[in-house]
Order: sequence, then structure tokens, then C-alpha cells
Amino acid sequence: MTATFQQPDYTTQSGTAYPLSIDAAVSVLAELARHFAPHESGSPGMWVVVDNGRVYNGATRIDGGGLVGVGAADPTNPRIDLVVLDLRDATMGAISGAPAPSPVAPAPNPWHFIICEVYVAAGATAIYNADITDKRSILSLLGGGTVGGSLTIDGGGPNLKLKPGAIDAAYVEYFADSTYPNSRSAYIGFPGSGSIHLDIRNEETGGHINLDTSSAGEVRANGNRVLTTADDGPAAPAGYTKYSSFYMVNDVPAVNAPALNVDTVLAKNTWVSVGPTGSGATYTWTALDAVPATAKLVELRGLAYLNTLATTTDTATLQARKTGTATNSPWIFRQQVLSDGTTRAYDNTEVGFKVQIDTNRRFDLLWDGENFGGTVTIILYLVGWYE
Repeated sequence: MTATFQQPDYTTQSGTAYPLSIDAAVSVLAELARHFAPHESGSPGMWVVVDNGRVYNGATRIDGGGLVGVGAADPTNPRIDLVVLDLRDATMGAISGAPAPSPVAPAPNPWHFIICEVYVAAGATAIYNADITDKRSILSLLGGGTVGGSLTIDGGGPNLKLKPGAIDAAYVEYFADSTYPNSRSAYIGFPGSGSIHLDIRNEETGGHINLDTSSAGEVRANGNRVLTTADDGPAAPAGYTKYSSFYMVNDVPAVNAPALNVDTVLAKNTWVSVGPTGSGATYTWTALDAVPATAKLVELRGLAYLNTLATTTDTATLQARKTGTATNSPWIFRQQVLSDGTTRAYDNTEVGFKVQIDTNRRFDLLWDGENFGGTVTIILYLVGWYE
């Protein structure tokens, strides 16, 4: 049975109307106040009675109530327990605090709707109303918990903004892009000048961050492909684990700069050691500074370009080996070009390869050529590493 709310006012209401308005007002207010109201039992013991109630977690209605035990008291020190409703499965329970001379309430989980705090005195054998502090709040669900169903915010413009304060120094905004009105978009911005830092972090040690585009979808930057489901590269050799921070953008290596211009900085027909800063290598390639000391292989991509007007066959080759060993690779590439002497001849190649590195992350390179009547350009990019 319901009642019509009437604000009691003894200054204007008659002696008959005034108590009736009090009854009506209390009846309406009690409909809200009685839900999950905590109190002592008719026969007090180490438990709390929680009146039946209902609460909505998103679109899901949760009903609960009943007798909640708080456990035996500590013989020496008091403690504070929490009586909570678990929004995941609608169960009632108590979270025990730690006994102490000045006890504090335990921390609830995000999925708990807090009903009350219970002061459990040292040696107590029963819980009374004086021991119970009502902590119910209809705002609890807005501050945390698991929300089921759908949340629709439709006020025009941005649908959701998360702002750190009154000043729009940084914010997260989700909206329908006007350029692509049928797509779902997320905008993370900084007003005016300044850089944007998007930090996606996994706090679990050894955990992965999965960027799943589903099926054959692509990850794009300014319309250019950054990653596809096929960009993971070949499997690691037996006994190694692949690690790579560098990926392909439109099939051109987007790697740790700078590139290594082999023909410019390394002497021809001579084995030259290459390594990171401080490695003691003959040539310091700072791109290798990103490779950890635990790495055993580096993955490289080589680009070679030849052009000539010579009528003899121009040949360019590249070989690699681990620093400190005499065992080297066969040709990583062997490129040839020949001109008729009138028309300039061109040729280029691109190849990916792996090379072992020593404990200082060094490897050796040897590039050579025959009958150079033109020019040769050999560039290496660091793509990743293996441990």
C-alpha cells in the first residue's frame, strides 16, 4: 500500500490533518529508508539483521536481506567489521576488520555495496544497535562497482568526459566523429600546444596488452597502416623468444632510429664490429641501445640500391657474423646490375635477416663489391631482438 506524500506543517494544518500528514510522509520516506536497514536482532547475538531491500546495479535488480553473522569477538582488542551486499551475486556477508586498540574499518571491494559498520567490542557476545553505524548510500553504485546492462548518456556533443578538474588541462572524450559519423571514436586530447602521451599499461607482471582488431582489421595512424594481424613476423628460432618494439608502417620499417648507412660509415671489404653505445665496437650504432643485455639475436632489415652506367657487371654483397667468431653467414644478399653504357641501370632489394650478438650486443658486418662503375647504397634497420 502506498500513500501520498504531504509535508507536515503544524503552523497551517489542523489538529486532525497534522498527524495524518506525518503518517503519510513517514510512509513514503520509509519505502526508501527500509531497504537494507541494519539493526540488532530481537534476540541479540553475534549477528546483524538486514531488512529486505532492493538496489539496481545498472539495469539489474538485486534483492537481499537477512541475518549476517560477524564472527566471534577478540578477547583483548575491539575491531570494526563491514556488512556488505555483493553486487556480483546478491549475497550478504561481513568483512572482518583487524582487532586493535583503535580499530579501523577494513577496505571494501569495488563490487560491494556497504550497508553498515559493526563495532565488535573485546569479548562481546552480542551486537546491539549502539554498535551499528548505518553506511548505506544510494551514491555508492555511482562511485564504483560492476554495472550491468547499458548506460546511455545522450546530451548532444561529447557523450562522456572525464576531467581532472575545473581546468581542461587533459581529458578523455568519446564521441561520434563528424568526419566518420557511423564510426565509434575516442578522442584523447590536450588543448593548445603540447604533446599527447597515451600510456596503456599492464600492472600484472609478465602480462600482455592485446590490441585486437578482430578478423583482418588493421591498426592505422593518420590513415596509414601500422599493424595487421599478419605483422607479427616469423616464429622465433628454436630456443629463442621473440621481442620486438618496432613494427611496419605501410611495409616500410618503422624502427628504432637511426638507420645504419653501411656503405657510408663502414669500410669496404673489411669485417667491422657494430654495437650500442659503450660496447667497445668499432662503430657505434645507437639504435642498438634499445636492445637489452639479455638479447641473443637481433633482427634487421636491409635495403640495397645500385645504379650504374658501366658496361661491366657491378656486384654488391653483405655478410654478418657474431663478434668474436670466425663463422659468418653466407651472402645476406648478392645484387648485380649491368648497363649498356648508354642507359643507366638500376636495381634494388630488401631482405630481412637475423644475426647473433655477443654479450656486449655486438655483431660484425662485411660489405663488398666488384667492378663498381656506379653507386651502391646499403641501409640497415633494427626491427627487433630475440632472447
